[in-house]
Amino acid sequence: MNTLWKFTSISGCLAVGIGLLTSCGGPGNKSAEAPTDTAKVAPVKVQVVQPGSLEMTIQAMGVLRSRHQAPLSAQVGGMVLKKYHEIGDVIAAGEAILALDPEPFELALQQAQGAYASAQAAFEQASRNLQRYQKLNDDGDVSQFEFENTSLGEQSTRAALQMAESALKMAERNLRLSKLTSPVKGRLAQLNAQIGEQVAPGQPLATVVDLEQMEIEVGLSEQEVPRLSCGQEARVFVSAYSGQTFTGKVRSVGVAGLDAGKTFPVIITVDNASGLLRPGMAAVADILYAAHQNVLYISREALVAINTDEPTIFVVEGNRAVRRRVSLGDGDGRQVIVETGLQSGDKLVIEGQNVLRDSIKIKIL
Repeated sequence: MNTLWKFTSISGCLAVGIGLLTSCGGPGNKSAEAPTDTAKVAPVKVQVVQPGSLEMTIQAMGVLRSRHQAPLSAQVGGMVLKKYHEIGDVIAAGEAILALDPEPFELALQQAQGAYASAQAAFEQASRNLQRYQKLNDDGDVSQFEFENTSLGEQSTRAALQMAESALKMAERNLRLSKLTSPVKGRLAQLNAQIGEQVAPGQPLATVVDLEQMEIEVGLSEQEVPRLSCGQEARVFVSAYSGQTFTGKVRSVGVAGLDAGKTFPVIITVDNASGLLRPGMAAVADILYAAHQNVLYISREALVAINTDEPTIFVVEGNRAVRRRVSLGDGDGRQVIVETGLQSGDKLVIEGQNVLRDSIKIKIL
């Protein structure tokens, strides 16, 4: 009897244990199921690909400057007597900006005029004497010594006249240069002189800039420079005039590299008929070097690197993102032509593509 009770108790406990194991870890427990692919949905943004026109550009940054800029220095020394203009004034070519005290130059000119007149009179007298002695010499009425002395006297007065003439021209020049004039049309950008100030020859006094034609000098790499040539168009943007585009053209392309060959200088002229641009403004130039019509192109940011040299993209098919290999054509730093692997109307993933895997479900934002 006791043996039968013990067996029954042990069997019951085994049954209870098996039941507990079944209820805790058996295949019927849905909470322990592995996650399915339906739970993994990646959010992305897409763009419908359409053929269009693509302009190939090289972008560069630089600082605007005047194409024609005239730094003016004093040619003669003296005291600043008068200023005709202030900074910002429009200056015509040949117009005076300031004047030095003219009195010292006027006095020097009068002295030079007197010296020239005296030298001229002496030369004329010596010339007449030489003519007279020449006739006497031909008739044998004077000695050779007297004739030669007369001839040397004429040559000496001729040289003195030439020196007096040079001194007179220099005095006239100095008087003329006592007024500082601009050789170009433009605006007065700098004026470094005050009335009463004593200036010396060579001292910088003013700068005149022509604002109608501006230019930018940029440095481009050895990979970019071969694509450029003189006359190519450029679009120029200045932060001071957001949303406004200025037109320009490539004026020169450097043939020798600067900074140990790292960059090549390229100069772009910019039309400033509006007068809005100023020297010193930071500018960005998009230089157009090629144009393609009716092509499929994408942003380079849409390309995905998947440990392969072949460029790859993701396109949407149904509710999944499908990986495609594409072959690329011409492009610049921002956009590139797709020659194969993409069709018009495809939905290209442009955001979120770097975390996708092939055929994953997606949600278009």
